[in-house]
Amino acid sequence: MTTNKEVLTQVQPLQEVAQERTSLAKIGLSQAKVEVDLLFYKFMGAFGVQFTRNYPVGDILDSARAIWASELQKLTIHQIEIAWEEFLNQGFSKPPTLSEFIKMAKWLDKSSSGRK
Repeated sequence: MTTNKEVLTQVQPLQEVAQERTSLAKIGLSQAKVEVDLLFYKFMGAFGVQFTRNYPVGDILDSARAIWASELQKLTIHQIEIAWEEFLNQGFSKPPTLSEFIKMAKWLDKSSSGRK
C-alpha cells in the first residue's frame, strides 16, 4: 500500500518541473520580484562591486528591481536559470544588462529546445 508521504515524494519533482517552465507572468509580479531579488543576490556574489556600482542602494536599486521584475515576467524560471548559469560558467567579467540577460535567456532556451 502506498502512503501519502510516498505519493508526495513522487509528485513533488513533477510540480517543480512544471513550475520551472511556468512564466513569471503567470506566477505574478510579487513572485517575479522574489526571483529578481535572488538573481540580484547572485549577481552581487559573482560580480561584487561591479554589480553594486550599477545599482547602489536606495531608489536606484528599487527602480532597477522593479524594471527587471516587470521585464523578466516575459521569461520562464527555467530561462532565467539557464541564463544565470551561462553567465556564471562562461566567466563573464562584468554583469549583464537587462537586455543582455533577456537575449541570453531566450537564445539559450531556443538552442536547448532545438537539441531535443
